[in-house]
Amino acid sequence: MSHSEERVQILLRLRRYLQQQKDRFQRYLDLLERENVAIGAGDVDRLSHYVELEQIIIRDVRTLQRAIDPLEELYRRAYPGEEPSVVALKSRLEQIREQALVRNEENRRLLEDRLQSLRLEIEDIGRRRKPAVSPYARIGEPRLVDIRS
Repeated sequence: MSHSEERVQILLRLRRYLQQQKDRFQRYLDLLERENVAIGAGDVDRLSHYVELEQIIIRDVRTLQRAIDPLEELYRRAYPGEEPSVVALKSRLEQIREQALVRNEENRRLLEDRLQSLRLEIEDIGRRRKPAVSPYARIGEPRLVDIRS
């Protein structure tokens, strides 16, 4: 394979991986939006499902990033200047990544607020609850009974 063919292969592979990474971040952003709705609605089952999916997507993003890093190094060596399509793709990827980070932080704050609200509700219920009445309390005060007959 000639040097120019090798450069083209590196460029194509890098673009493909960056596109996959962008797609994963877009799915993550979409998932975070659905997660936000579930938090607001207090839907624990859906929220749990979304958290599981979120972990899978994050694992995929990390795995893909491990493949991208060496390719970017090869790309920098092969292309001293920058290919406009790669620059545009990396820029869009960074925008989506930033949006996902902001949404993730919003969801975290919303979830913390929801948990705090639930804690307060539980405390309030505990304060309003009447103490349980022992069945022996109805008998009256205990009295000494003379059993010496």
